[in-house]
Amino acid sequence: MNGIFYIGATGLNAQQNAVDIVANNITNLNTTAYKRSSVSFAELIAPAAPSSAADSRSMATAAGVTIRPPMHDFSAAELHPTNVAMDIAIRGQGFIPLGKTAEGEALLWRGGTLHVNADGYLAAPNGQPLEAMIAVPRDSSDLTISTTGRVLATVTGQEDPVEIGQIDLVMPSDTARLVATGDGIYRLDESQATLDVGTPGTEG
Repeated sequence: MNGIFYIGATGLNAQQNAVDIVANNITNLNTTAYKRSSVSFAELIAPAAPSSAADSRSMATAAGVTIRPPMHDFSAAELHPTNVAMDIAIRGQGFIPLGKTAEGEALLWRGGTLHVNADGYLAAPNGQPLEAMIAVPRDSSDLTISTTGRVLATVTGQEDPVEIGQIDLVMPSDTARLVATGDGIYRLDESQATLDVGTPGTEG
């Protein structure tokens, strides 16, 4: 393909990708736990042929434009009470750790509606259990989650609610390494960024 036409094609492709990202942001404006993505462009560089047989050096030359991987805005949004005990959200920074992928990558969740999966564990909307593996007793009639992440259940035969688990939070050292997988869930290769563990309600 002619170089000029190729450069023009990369520009059109980059603009189309940018429009798709903006459209996705608008579509998910009211989606729970969705974080908008921002767009930035980068120049494509290609090596040029040496100017002469005696000069083996190659000079870089412009080869078009592309978009960088989308950056997610993880700033805290306004929270709205739902009065549903299984709805949880994070006020401030942090993520709720889920189990790992088959490749060993960490799965992180910003919050939404918890449910009890088929195996009896508290899980995200996609069925992935929390990393804390909180088992819900079959005879429990009510669940309460405190602002510090303590999960309490009302169990038959017990006068007071019993604690069945603790939901902790983690914070990646580099949120730019997070890759969205849908349902407000992100995956992270821990070889590229570390995770700091903390308790909800503590400073930072």
